[in-house]
Amino acid sequence: REFKRTIHKGSRLQYDAAPSFFPEQQQQVTSFQSRRENDDSASYTNPLVNRFLITAEVTVSKIFPAGFGWQASSILASDHLGYSSDTMAFALTTGLGDAIGVLAGHVAYFSLKKAYLEQTADSSESNSIDMERETQTGILLGTAAL
Repeated sequence: REFKRTIHKGSRLQYDAAPSFFPEQQQQVTSFQSRRENDDSASYTNPLVNRFLITAEVTVSKIFPAGFGWQASSILASDHLGYSSDTMAFALTTGLGDAIGVLAGHVAYFSLKKAYLEQTADSSESNSIDMERETQTGILLGTAAL
């Protein structure tokens, strides 16, 4: 698209506004607004609410267990293994505890979520949780935490 040049008073050369770098976002906003106006059902979900739900899920499934794993391995490293807090061995021990916490938290959370969804007779959503995939994801996230 060509930009139109216009000359305003004082002979200053100005350009029209540049197009959005992400035009698909503009379409999503428009379609979201039109869906909101046209949909009166209870299935409507606000994106901000959805974002906070995802953040809460990550906090419960990964951040808290990672903190518990780090703290437990810190106690293990300093009190039982005798590592000083400024050594590489202490850092690796706490990193390993952090990684185990992330892995265990992720797998436990999705196992409980799948079991809950099976109990509430929402089998379509329960079947969408593949525990083999979630275990692999937990390993990936755990090694990233290490």
